[in-house]
Amino acid sequence: MVNHNLLKCRRRGVALPLHDPFNVAKSVSTTANLCGGRLILGVGIGWQKSEFELVGQNFHNRGKRCDEMLEVMQKLWSGKAVSHEGTHYQFPLL
Repeated sequence: MVNHNLLKCRRRGVALPLHDPFNVAKSVSTTANLCGGRLILGVGIGWQKSEFELVGQNFHNRGKRCDEMLEVMQKLWSGKAVSHEGTHYQFPLL
């Protein structure tokens, strides 16, 4: 018999700077809910310059954007009213 409490869901890696932090936070939150909170998420900064050009993102600042995006997503997942005034992402109190 399998103990489902020990099972974890793993979502494939996400190149964060290619995406919107609100969309990723919502998608990850939904997946975590479906997995009973047992989610392993892999993230990265991406490596293929042409992908960044395709979506109109700067390839050279992707590391700093990724760091800030992680900060934004942690705020969004806090369950509190949050705002953010960063270098790459800004939003009023939500």
